[in-house]
Amino acid sequence: MRKIWCMKNSILDREETTYKHMYDIFFTSKKKAIAEAKDIIKYLDCDTSEVRDTDGSVTITPTNSMSRYIWITSKELN
Repeated sequence: MRKIWCMKNSILDREETTYKHMYDIFFTSKKKAIAEAKDIIKYLDCDTSEVRDTDGSVTITPTNSMSRYIWITSKELN
Protein backbone atom coordinates (compact mmCIF):
# COMPACT_ATOMS: atom_id res chain seq x y z
CA MET A 1 0.00 0.00 0.00
CA ARG A 2 1.08 3.56 -0.71
CA LYS A 3 0.36 6.64 1.30
CA ILE A 4 -0.53 9.99 -0.24
CA TRP A 5 -0.97 13.32 1.48
CA CYS A 6 -3.96 15.57 0.76
CA MET A 7 -3.67 19.31 1.43
CA LYS A 8 -6.98 21.15 1.81
CA ASN A 9 -6.74 24.92 1.50
CA SER A 10 -9.53 27.06 2.97
CA ILE A 11 -9.87 30.82 3.22
CA LEU A 12 -11.87 32.89 5.71
CA ASP A 13 -15.13 34.41 4.46
CA ARG A 14 -15.34 37.53 6.62
CA GLU A 15 -19.04 38.14 5.93
CA GLU A 16 -20.18 34.71 7.11
CA THR A 17 -17.21 34.18 9.49
CA THR A 18 -16.65 30.64 8.18
CA TYR A 19 -13.87 29.00 6.21
CA LYS A 20 -14.63 28.32 2.54
CA HIS A 21 -12.89 25.35 0.93
CA MET A 22 -10.85 26.47 -2.07
CA TYR A 23 -9.03 23.42 -3.44
CA ASP A 24 -7.15 20.16 -2.71
CA ILE A 25 -3.60 19.26 -3.74
CA PHE A 26 -2.13 15.75 -3.46
CA PHE A 27 1.50 14.95 -2.59
CA THR A 28 3.66 11.86 -2.32
CA SER A 29 5.35 13.02 0.89
CA LYS A 30 4.36 14.87 4.02
CA LYS A 31 7.49 17.03 3.83
CA LYS A 32 6.55 18.32 0.34
CA ALA A 33 2.99 19.08 1.45
CA ILE A 34 4.18 21.10 4.46
CA ALA A 35 6.70 23.01 2.35
CA GLU A 36 4.00 23.92 -0.20
CA ALA A 37 1.62 25.07 2.56
CA LYS A 38 4.33 27.28 4.06
CA ASP A 39 5.00 28.80 0.63
CA ILE A 40 1.29 29.52 0.09
CA ILE A 41 1.12 31.44 3.36
CA LYS A 42 4.45 33.19 2.71
CA TYR A 43 3.52 34.46 -0.75
CA LEU A 44 -0.27 34.89 -0.62
CA ASP A 45 -0.65 36.12 2.96
CA CYS A 46 2.80 37.77 3.35
CA ASP A 47 3.12 36.07 6.73
CA THR A 48 5.05 33.33 8.48
CA SER A 49 3.32 30.03 9.15
CA GLU A 50 2.48 28.17 12.34
CA VAL A 51 2.64 24.37 11.91
CA ARG A 52 0.85 21.94 14.26
CA ASP A 53 1.55 18.24 13.68
CA THR A 54 -0.78 15.94 15.64
CA ASP A 55 -1.58 12.24 15.21
CA GLY A 56 -1.34 11.89 11.43
CA SER A 57 -2.69 15.29 10.43
CA VAL A 58 -1.03 18.68 10.12
CA THR A 59 -2.66 22.11 10.37
CA ILE A 60 -0.93 25.22 9.10
CA THR A 61 -2.14 28.77 9.64
CA PRO A 62 -0.64 32.25 9.27
CA THR A 63 1.04 33.42 12.47
CA ASN A 64 -0.54 36.90 12.58
CA SER A 65 -4.04 36.25 11.24
CA MET A 66 -6.70 33.61 10.72
CA SER A 67 -7.27 34.43 7.04
CA ARG A 68 -6.30 30.94 5.83
CA TYR A 69 -6.48 27.39 7.18
CA ILE A 70 -4.53 24.53 5.59
CA TRP A 71 -5.12 20.95 6.69
CA ILE A 72 -2.94 18.02 5.58
CA THR A 73 -4.06 14.43 6.04
CA SER A 74 -2.80 11.07 4.78
CA LYS A 75 -4.68 8.40 2.83
CA GLU A 76 -3.76 4.82 2.00
CA LEU A 77 -3.94 3.70 -1.63
CA ASN A 78 -4.37 0.08 -2.66
